[in-house]
Amino acid sequence: MIVEVTGGTYIDEATNVAKALDTPLRAVISATGGTVNGVVTPLTSMAFSYAFNSNSAATKAAFDAQAAKIATQFGLAGVNLATTVPVVSGTTNAYGNALKGISQYLRDNPTRTLATVTTSTFTSSADFAAFGAAYSAAFNKINGTNVTYSFDGTAFNISGTGAGGGTGTCGVNIKGSVTTAGFTVPLNIDYCIAGIQAGSCTSGNASLNQSLAGQGGIAGVTNLVYAYSATCAAGALTITLK
Repeated sequence: MIVEVTGGTYIDEATNVAKALDTPLRAVISATGGTVNGVVTPLTSMAFSYAFNSNSAATKAAFDAQAAKIATQFGLAGVNLATTVPVVSGTTNAYGNALKGISQYLRDNPTRTLATVTTSTFTSSADFAAFGAAYSAAFNKINGTNVTYSFDGTAFNISGTGAGGGTGTCGVNIKGSVTTAGFTVPLNIDYCIAGIQAGSCTSGNASLNQSLAGQGGIAGVTNLVYAYSATCAAGALTITLK
């Protein structure tokens, strides 16, 4: 069952005032005829967005797989995002602290909205790194901690990028750093590029370079070093060129 929450208001953890819900929040849960308890949050909505697109059927297995990866990225390994109740006030739990971090992130980055966090998918390691740095700053501010989150893309699969259609694959490792909001964090991202011409896993491949071109165009990204391999690293972010 797809559960979708729309409209209404909620208490924003970063400002402690009522705020209108301006984008739908979604989750997928099992319903077998009895009473079912489910939780719908920005993190379940992120999992939903990464699990399905406009042409794919929603399945609980696909949602659960992405939800588990999202949970791990937010330091919630083992937490079922769709059934665990987040506690955001008083004696909070880790899930609640993560959601407080999202609220503070949105307050500190007014050009971002709840919709851009929950329905947009990152398409480069620089996107992941920039979000990680900004979210870390927000999480620490609202929770009084000093931790660093590193979103490396292993939770997500992106397709339809660039120009391809070939049968070859290429593993690409990118190292460097990104500075944003006063924080500098290291980059160490593995991509698996599929759909290139067979035997063309080199820096001279135009389609390969097109799929990675966004790295150098993101503000704050420096010292990027690319390494190419005929085999893909385990858990690498997959980009399928079509």
